[in-house]
Amino acid sequence: FSSSLRTPSFADAGISVKLKFRASGSFSPYPAQRLAASARRRPEIRANAALDVYVLGLEGTLTSISAEKEEGGPTGTAGRIHGALRRCQSPFYILSTSEPSKASEIITKKWDFLAASFSAGSPRLYASEEEGTKLSALREISTRIPAHARVHYIDSDLRTIQKALEGGTPQMDKWRMYWTNWGHDDVSTAKDFLKNYDGTRAVEMELDDFVELVGTGVIMGYPYTHRNEEYSGKAQ
Repeated sequence: FSSSLRTPSFADAGISVKLKFRASGSFSPYPAQRLAASARRRPEIRANAALDVYVLGLEGTLTSISAEKEEGGPTGTAGRIHGALRRCQSPFYILSTSEPSKASEIITKKWDFLAASFSAGSPRLYASEEEGTKLSALREISTRIPAHARVHYIDSDLRTIQKALEGGTPQMDKWRMYWTNWGHDDVSTAKDFLKNYDGTRAVEMELDDFVELVGTGVIMGYPYTHRNEEYSGKAQ
């Protein structure tokens, strides 16, 4: 927490200062004029800054069949997903087909560094065993994310991706959707479906791409194509 108060003035300096207290009890003086100028600049910086937000499927994506079976340490599927989540600097949500307490248990057991952010009641965790609730969760998330954000929905659930493409909110028209191809025995159906979108809104994602995007914020050399200008082949 932090709190602040005004001091009248320092006679020898001839200026007023703001004392900003921190949880440790220490404080730092700032000239009032500098604080005011900084406050005026911050909203503009936030409004113009690029913001990437990830929506990640739990089952089949973060905890895929191959990830559970593979014993490769940090270089195996599970280890690489673990590393990407740890390095991620952008906000992200997790969708699960388990009930909330179970989903939270899975997350905190596999990635202890996420324990504080993904409790059963966390607003970043959408979990339910009911059919069709993932699409409802995506719609709700779309109303909570700033309009200027670039949203990346990453999931192995092809049916939900299809529903999101066909029955999402207007905000979701700008989303980038990725079908993850690891942990599947048959990928032909998904590949045939994704051909309809020709890389414009929904694409197939390799594990290497996931690690780059979530871990660093960009897929190196990836040709972004989207009918909206912010995705049209420009480096993100």
